Amino acid sequence: MAITISVHNNYGGRLTNEERIEPGEYEDTDPRLFGLAKYLVENGHAEVIAESLPEEVIAPIVPTDLDRDPELDPLTDEELALIAQVTKTEVVTKQLSDEELAAPVAKTAKKGGGK
Repeated sequence: MAITISVHNNYGGRLTNEERIEPGEYEDTDPRLFGLAKYLVENGHAEVIAESLPEEVIAPIVPTDLDRDPELDPLTDEELALIAQVTKTEVVTKQLSDEELAAPVAKTAKKGGGK
């Protein structure tokens, strides 16, 4: 929440390292207040003249494939092109012979170290 305060008098001292805060209107986050906005109001050196709530941020709704009704939403040109590309791609598989399937797997590691 943003707060605007009005400082009544020239204020300064130990809390501001002897720097002065001039009378006037300031946002509570203004560095010229040295983080003392709340203190100044609570101790009568300033008053709140405006408060505003932050604007609500609403994220846009992004449709996903789960939201799509295939009967109402036809495929896009990009999706059709991808389907065409996949169907043109040949999948190559190797058919193994009976000998290759029956061949035992050779062990390449030996256990333990003998003396």
